[in-house]
Amino acid sequence: MIKAINKEALRNNQTKENLELALADMLNGIREDWELSISDIAAILSMPEGTVKGWLKPNSHVSLSSVLDHNTQAIIDFIDVYNMIASFFVKKSDQIQWFKAPSNRFFGKSPMEMISEAPHNLATARYLIKGMLNP
Repeated sequence: MIKAINKEALRNNQTKENLELALADMLNGIREDWELSISDIAAILSMPEGTVKGWLKPNSHVSLSSVLDHNTQAIIDFIDVYNMIASFFVKKSDQIQWFKAPSNRFFGKSPMEMISEAPHNLATARYLIKGMLNP
């Protein structure tokens, strides 16, 4: 699904609307699974909390531009991080523990804390996690 986000998909109104709804549903699912607040998601995505709150309202959607911008890429990266960790740790409690616990791999911080510090850290964390899963 996430692989379907490209210029053509963003220019097709029906496809774009479907993606906007799906991304909101995925972010809400991750938020619930990993016991994250709207503030946590906003920090992870380096987005204003009000924007994320609007996205995560019932029956709402993520507003996508007609181009693949850094905001959309951040959402894709975060969903990818979630999917990689969910495939590595079967139990939700282990996923949450790993994401929120300090680790030397993440410079002595939790992955969540490190990601939330700067927008480029999400891509860095994604790279580190890929390395962890495929040594």
